[in-house]
Amino acid sequence: MNKHMIPLFLMIASCWLAPAHAADDTIAADQQFSSISRLLERADNALESGALQDAGRLYGASVRAYEQFMQSFPTFAPDLVRFRIAYCRNQMAMIRQRMARTQTESPTPAAPQPAQPVAVTRQQLQSLAEGDPTAMETTYRTMEQAGNPAAALFLAALHVKQDQLDEARKVLEQHLADFPHEPAAHYNMAQLILRDSQPDLEKARQHYRRAIEGGAPRDQDLEIVINL
Repeated sequence: MNKHMIPLFLMIASCWLAPAHAADDTIAADQQFSSISRLLERADNALESGALQDAGRLYGASVRAYEQFMQSFPTFAPDLVRFRIAYCRNQMAMIRQRMARTQTESPTPAAPQPAQPVAVTRQQLQSLAEGDPTAMETTYRTMEQAGNPAAALFLAALHVKQDQLDEARKVLEQHLADFPHEPAAHYNMAQLILRDSQPDLEKARQHYRRAIEGGAPRDQDLEIVINL
């Protein structure tokens, strides 16, 4: 496996905090990180209450705050900060899809449309970051019972954790057949292809480009691997 590879699925990175070099910097970073975490929590709460516009605004503010934080404290939990930025951007893309559907709904009966993935909470994503197969399966079962199509991403992640790559590919292929424009699924498929013994780099590039076109953040490490 190429040394530049990063953890697979939903752009989830490890959550170990890197210590700052000076005590004062550590205290300042802790305080600012906690403040941004509270802002992100407000975004999650707004989304769960159905306030889509407020949630989108708060997720956008969280992205800007985390980006400024990385510039001020580049060594403080960089993987966790990148994960949260990717999470916020994914939630914003989901919100835009849901708002677009609401605006185009007609009062007259229309042909049934396929369901769209429902945005998942930060707590659900972090269960995958811990790498616990039991937590993965529990989250998958809960989302599946709730009828959330995004459960497929968690099922694919579980298969990868159990080294069942063929099963993970089947799950992602079916999910992309149902939701061909979902950026997270294309990103995950690109990562999965690179796990092959002889990966098809062109196919990986195609999926990665579709992920970027759909709103996923750019991944410089992955771009190095696929020679983009």
